[in-house]
Amino acid sequence: MRRSDYERIVLEVLRKKGYRIILAEETNEPGVKSCDGFLDDTPMEIKAIEGSGIWTICSKLRYAEKQHAQCAVLFFPDKDLYSAFRVSEGIRLFNSDPNCGGSPGLKQIIIVVEERIVAVLSKKTTPIEGWSI
Repeated sequence: MRRSDYERIVLEVLRKKGYRIILAEETNEPGVKSCDGFLDDTPMEIKAIEGSGIWTICSKLRYAEKQHAQCAVLFFPDKDLYSAFRVSEGIRLFNSDPNCGGSPGLKQIIIVVEERIVAVLSKKTTPIEGWSI
């Protein structure tokens, strides 16, 4: 499966669940970071998880936040790479990073495994409280 297929699969899964999606135009300007589009009017970034470490998840969340996304969709194209423990540890690392996690950036994380949404996490009102399902 090619990376371009990942976005198509995720968009189809989200649309089937009733989310409204608008894709943003790609920018080729050096140094300009923008998100993939909007999920129900919220800036969204889709990140494929192809590695097996918790740092992979943390890094993808950092990149999504740097692209000004408020919603990160973590897509696991291979169900064997997904584990709830690994996701929670990756989010814990992201939250403990002083340069992100505590900022107003990400407010929602959607976990898609193959062709199914397995979790929708929302950030609670204060950074200390973390994330909830």
